[in-house]
Amino acid sequence: MVKDAGFPESTFRRRVAYRTLGVGGAVSVSGCGFLLKPTLEGAIRDSVSEPYVAVYVLRGSGTYIDWDGHAHRMTAGCVAQRLPGRCHSTIQEPDGQWTECFVVLHRDVFETLVRFGTMDAARPLLWPGLHLSLVEQFEAILAELAQGSGQVSPRTLLRAHELVVSMYALDAAARAPDPHAELVQAACDLLGENVEERSVLPALAGSFGMSYERFRKVFRERVGVAPGAYRIRRRVERACQLLREEHLSVKEAAFALGYADIYSFSRQFRQVMGTPPGAFRNGVR
Repeated sequence: MVKDAGFPESTFRRRVAYRTLGVGGAVSVSGCGFLLKPTLEGAIRDSVSEPYVAVYVLRGSGTYIDWDGHAHRMTAGCVAQRLPGRCHSTIQEPDGQWTECFVVLHRDVFETLVRFGTMDAARPLLWPGLHLSLVEQFEAILAELAQGSGQVSPRTLLRAHELVVSMYALDAAARAPDPHAELVQAACDLLGENVEERSVLPALAGSFGMSYERFRKVFRERVGVAPGAYRIRRRVERACQLLREEHLSVKEAAFALGYADIYSFSRQFRQVMGTPPGAFRNGVR
């Protein structure tokens, strides 16, 4: 599991959407969103929900108590399954770190997927790991729910089904031995710790006896983005710190991170953050 999947900053802001699901405007609800729970105020205790809810932990840790009263440790990269009609509790550590994204499926949808063997109703937790590709699937569902009103479109439900399939597939892959895990983690560490310097990834790939093209494919399959895109995200994350916390000017931040000019820096910053670095520095989002 990669410890930092290069999530954009928008991932860690509260955004939710709920919609009516079903023919005739039935009261069943489908929802999706991103939640921050810095204190115990957001803890869920001894709750029984009617729909199925998958909670994907992006940051922080906590405890999930399942329907049999068994306690399970939760950390970033796990998915808690809140099953319809079964009592559960989710208690996050009150350290200000907890961030989750969630999706809500109607009970009938859940039961259909269980019958077809897509979902396992006996497992409280899945462990797909942190993947930008999963977050992007949550983002797509949230965007579609937020744009409309009334019934959920078949396309949105299909996206939700595909998300469930992806979570289960990544969970299965994570439980299987991964011969490339050490390489990918080393690459992420290198890209995260040396954002000001030119990457030496070809040499790293060679040290594992792999061509760069093969390494690039392996990295993308496990992290969800290519090494170059991951490095850009990490450089922009560092730029945010320099601009907001260390109060550098846009020009100073650009050169500190090894950009040849402020124009290329500003272009990449805006691609990732959706706003120019100058506006970000001044608190305009």
